[in-house]
Amino acid sequence: MIFFLFLGAVSSCQAQSLIILNSILKVHNITYTSRSSISSPYLFSPLFLGIPTSQTNFIHLKDMHFTKVSQSVFYGNFKSVLIKDSSFRQMAKPIHIESTEYFKDRILDRVTYSSTTISLINTLFEALQSNSKGGAFYSINCQVDFSHCLFSENRAPNGASIALENCHAKILFTNFSHNFAEIDAAVLYSEKSEVVFHKCTIRDCKSEKSSGSIFSQESKLTLNQCIFFQNYAEDTAGVLTLNNSILSSKDCFFMNNECKLLNSGSVASVLNSSCLYEHTSFDQNKNGIEKKPENLFSVDDRSNLTIISSSCVSNPNLKAGNYGNIVYDTSTLFPGNCPREDPTIPEIQEEFRAFIEVKSAIRSKGFIVSIILLIAVSILVFTSLPFLVVEID
Repeated sequence: MIFFLFLGAVSSCQAQSLIILNSILKVHNITYTSRSSISSPYLFSPLFLGIPTSQTNFIHLKDMHFTKVSQSVFYGNFKSVLIKDSSFRQMAKPIHIESTEYFKDRILDRVTYSSTTISLINTLFEALQSNSKGGAFYSINCQVDFSHCLFSENRAPNGASIALENCHAKILFTNFSHNFAEIDAAVLYSEKSEVVFHKCTIRDCKSEKSSGSIFSQESKLTLNQCIFFQNYAEDTAGVLTLNNSILSSKDCFFMNNECKLLNSGSVASVLNSSCLYEHTSFDQNKNGIEKKPENLFSVDDRSNLTIISSSCVSNPNLKAGNYGNIVYDTSTLFPGNCPREDPTIPEIQEEFRAFIEVKSAIRSKGFIVSIILLIAVSILVFTSLPFLVVEID
């Protein structure tokens, strides 16, 4: 038996609790916005706090739009979660997904799952924040798949967009823009995880300390056909830091990334790690206060860096210092002998023009849905019909 719930728009500060007793829960078309006073701007209530986790194995959420919600939206011990065509905006805490065992002794203020597969499709994460890891999304011990998602203006000390621990993750066709980390990693903070980025664009992300985009600790990281443009770290590693990790980068493009320390890597800081860059292009990445195109990598003596069939434009040095083992084949090109077949700035701008159009479409869809549902709710209230409709197939 499947329960299908259709909810109208909710504009309230009261707690919402739904109890579902069967194995599949489907929820469509929700708009949930805080109407609190300025002194208490965030709604303090998870929407699905009452779901009995022992009997609900699958949850499918579509067209959900949440704004200014202080608590996470739902929690539970599910086998599979699908979130599609949705948006989470200006929330005071991230979507948090972790093991039940870890969750038991914690305040019930975050999303939690155990050995769960989570799929997020065409979903916007904007202006979410955390005082710890993962400004928009935090997961432990899960399989996580992002596809065609947008992360914009999120904030946290570590991992302003995403933080993962002991996870397997695929991040596909997803864009990151103007995220900010107070310490490390404005895009991804990965610990003991395996993460694949495919055809993603990461631009204008900033860290106050290191790792303008990605921090990898004891993790395996794969970058395929990705663009890193105008990312910045106040100290070291304009794009990524690898610590006891493995990196494979293929068909990627690094342009105009920057770190403030001159004797550091404008692209990467490599510590006790192994890196492979293949068919990868580096152009106009800068170091120091004067923003000189100096060192691409900072590599310690326990690391290996291999560069194959790649091109380096305007960066005279591959690394800072005489450390580490760097190997590059004869097909790798250096300044003065580099074909310009890389994405140009207009092409990158076109990529993000599409990014903004999708972002606007998600917002517009949520607004239109909320208006339609508010009209429907008004009719139901006027005719004294119940607000919540539950259909049993």
